[in-house]
Amino acid sequence: MLFLSLGGLSFAVLQSLVAPALPAIAADLQSSTGNISWILTAYLLSASVLTPIFGRLGDMIGKRKVMVIVLVILFAGTLVAALSTTLPVLIAGRALQGAAGAILPLSIGIVRDELPREKVGVTVGLLSAIFGIGAGLGIVLAGPIVDNLSWEWLFWFRWC
Repeated sequence: MLFLSLGGLSFAVLQSLVAPALPAIAADLQSSTGNISWILTAYLLSASVLTPIFGRLGDMIGKRKVMVIVLVILFAGTLVAALSTTLPVLIAGRALQGAAGAILPLSIGIVRDELPREKVGVTVGLLSAIFGIGAGLGIVLAGPIVDNLSWEWLFWFRWC
C-alpha cells in the first residue's frame, strides 16, 4: 500500500508541478507560449493514450509487472526532464512521465486482487485522495522551488 501510494503521489505531483513554472521554463529555453505548452500537452496526451494500454497489459501479463515497468518509465522520464537543456528533450521526458498515468488503475487492480473485499473501498478511496493531494501539492510547491532554485529542480525534488 505504501509503494502504491508513493507512486500515485509522484505521478499526481508531476501532473501539476510544471504548470506554474511554464513562464520560467519558456524564458530559460527561449521558447514561445505555443511551443512551451507542449510540455503539458505531451504529458497529458501520453497519459491518455498509454493508461488504457498499460491497464490492459496489466490484466494480461500481471499488474505488478506492469506497475514496475510504468514506475521505471516514470523514473526515466523524470531523469530526462531534469537533465534537459532543450525544449524537445524536455517534451520527450514529459511524454515518458505521462506513461505513468496507468499507476492509478493498476493500483486499484492490485488492491482489488490482494486485499479482502471489505478493505477495498477504503483503500481505493485513500489512493484517490492521495492523487488529489498530490495535484494540489504540485501547484503549491512549484513557485518556491522555481523562485529559489530553478525549474530543473522540479524534477530533482520528485526523487526526494
